[in-house]
Order: sequence, then C-alpha cells, then structure tokens
Amino acid sequence: MIRRYSANFLAILGIIMVSSGIYWGWYNINQAHQADLTSQYIVKALDKSITHQVKGSENGELPVKKLDKTDYLGTLDIPNLKLHLPVAANYSFEQLSKTPTRYYGSYLTNNMVICAHNFPYHFDALKNVDMGTDVYFTTTTGQIYHYKISNREIIEPTAIEKVYKTATSDNDWDLSLFTCTKAGVARVLVRCQLIDVKN
Repeated sequence: MIRRYSANFLAILGIIMVSSGIYWGWYNINQAHQADLTSQYIVKALDKSITHQVKGSENGELPVKKLDKTDYLGTLDIPNLKLHLPVAANYSFEQLSKTPTRYYGSYLTNNMVICAHNFPYHFDALKNVDMGTDVYFTTTTGQIYHYKISNREIIEPTAIEKVYKTATSDNDWDLSLFTCTKAGVARVLVRCQLIDVKN
C-alpha cells in the first residue's frame, strides 16, 4: 500500500515538475517575443520622428523623444546582426524587459554604456559578434555615431566597475554594450571605438 502511494506521489511530483518547466520555458519565450514586439513598435516610431537637425539642449542634457511615457535617446543598429533597436534614456529593470536602455554615460562624452537582455532580438548575438563589426547609434536629432567593435569579454556579474570608464579601467573605448550570458551567471561586455559622426 505504501509503495503504491509513493509511486503515485512521485508520478504527481514528476507531472508538477515537468509542467513547471514547460510553463517557465513558455514564459521566457513569451517575454522575449513581447520585448521584440515592443522594440519594433518603438523603433519604427523613433525612425519616423528623427528630425535630422543638430540641436543640443541648453542645460547639457541629451535630446530625447518621449514615446509611451518613456524617454528614448535614439536607435542602435548593428547591421551584421540584423539589429535595429530603440535605446531608452534611463535605466530601469522594467524598461530593460522591453527595450535596451542607457545604463550610464553619454555619446557626447564617449562613455555611453547600453545594456539589454539576452533575448534573441536584443543582445543575445553579442556573445559571437566579430571584431571590427560596424555599430551605429542615431540620435533623436539625426546625428549618426559610427563605431567599430574593438573588444569582447566575459565579466563577472559583480564586476560592474569594468563597465564604466574610470582612471583605472580600460579606457580604449567610446561605447560599451553588455548583456547577460544565457545562464545569467556572467556578462558579455562589448567595447566599441568611435569612427566618425555624421550630422
């Protein structure tokens, strides 16, 4: 009798575990799909709204475009990876689940850091990107910053100081992109050097 109850209990437990795995797999796929839809909606709106006029704010703040109550700095393009994405101006974990965000810095001071989840249509492909790959950041005022990827490394999730440009860090970069590895136990950090700026 006890064996039968044990067998039934283990069968039910197995069904629960398999169901949980299926649910979490579906949930992650759905989140990635929703992020892709949101990013594509926002990037189309940003593409239409770029003014192609060089304007700077009087207080030194970066020009932004507000869409759906969120400020966006512009768009990030990596043609070799078929990525064309909006970049939110201010980091929040909630925004990160929708679009890439500026984590730190500015394109004006050559220390901008952009982060995104490792969703297939966001920064997942950074783990295999080739050195020398072209990266373009288009501001909301139409300036196009052209970069080339110069370095890629895996860092510990606690090594946040490596993301910033400091006196003691690697300063041979003008733009950094980073995301989590698939398991989330480390970060992929990609460095880019500025080639030119077109107005």
